[in-house]
Amino acid sequence: MSRYIYALGGGIVTIAILLPLLYLFQTGAFSFLSFDKDVYTDLSTNGFGELLSDEESFAEASRSILEEEATGFGGGGVMSDAKEIAPYPYISKAYAYHYEGSYPLSDLSNKVYRQVTEDLSLYSLEAQIKKTTIGNFSFSYLDQPKIQNIMVSEDKENGYSLQVDALYGTVYLTRNWQSWDESDVHEAMTLDQIPANEEIIMVAQTFLQEYGIDISSYGNPVVQDEWFNFASGVDGYIPEIIGVVYPRVIEGVEVWDLYGSPTGLLVYVNVRTGTIDSANWSIGHSFERSSYDLVSELDEVSSLIEQGGLYQYQYEFADVTYDITLSEPTFVLAQYTQYKGNEFSTLYLPALAFPISEKPEGAEIFSDHVVVPLVKEFLSESGNDRYPILLEEGVREVDVPVISP
Repeated sequence: MSRYIYALGGGIVTIAILLPLLYLFQTGAFSFLSFDKDVYTDLSTNGFGELLSDEESFAEASRSILEEEATGFGGGGVMSDAKEIAPYPYISKAYAYHYEGSYPLSDLSNKVYRQVTEDLSLYSLEAQIKKTTIGNFSFSYLDQPKIQNIMVSEDKENGYSLQVDALYGTVYLTRNWQSWDESDVHEAMTLDQIPANEEIIMVAQTFLQEYGIDISSYGNPVVQDEWFNFASGVDGYIPEIIGVVYPRVIEGVEVWDLYGSPTGLLVYVNVRTGTIDSANWSIGHSFERSSYDLVSELDEVSSLIEQGGLYQYQYEFADVTYDITLSEPTFVLAQYTQYKGNEFSTLYLPALAFPISEKPEGAEIFSDHVVVPLVKEFLSESGNDRYPILLEEGVREVDVPVISP
């Protein structure tokens, strides 16, 4: 840690609209940036109606995601109904996940949670804006102005910028790039340059403390080190930026995504310099909750387990299939984005997170866990029916070997 030097705190804060910041803090205009105690509103059974996204809305959202970013390592991810042809030659890989144990489901909570979009309107700030004139324009002519985004930057060397999305209750903290010297060209990172996870967590923890970011609604930090699965060999990928996630905790249960990782407050550490690259988190703390029917036996979700979770796409005619062994799961809440028409909601579903205990050489699996939702409605999502086969052409039909650990 001696090579990690911090230059945090202090600095002059500037804001696009020059308002008295002392007034804003005294009136509590920024009070929503700190966490209050979570608030829960109980609804009747099945109070959210059908939980699954509309097919058309889901497909449109999937297409948008695929247009913006490439699918991650080792398959999996949200698939659209568009067809693609893989370049030949191509070796397609499938994975069969196996859990031989049992798990008591009768005592698990059957509560499904929905994030409530809170009104983070900054009334006192908006009142001040009505009195503000910039150049030849007076804000007094705006009818019921409502602030949806705020951008605040530190005016100092190696400063940071804070952007608040008041509409969706999200905070983004990034480097104020104008104040950072990014001219140095570095050689590629090597494995021996990566500090221990404890050191990376300490960098993130120190930063959060320096900036007074409340983590009382989060669990113990976890380093996102799945990249290590692909770091072997001369051409292995060694990242310079490594994430630390503080899992969101709802009524004592950690939140995970459906791809097999905890999710919540994310802090990205530049491990070369020991500084923070960025961070983001949600400031919402209001939830609705409703009871839904869960499976009563683990066998009922065996197909979801075998395919590796809800969003793990498996090639129907793969060249090779790998057997993956899972160990005893942990009860979690799986974050699920529900698309209905032009709107979306964030749901948290009762689920099990299975650690991957054994995998054969050559298996390209990015996550170390398989997350399986337990709500009965999601049983219809097993198999490839919802995620059409992408590589219908260009894949050789061969005798499929099964590779075990």
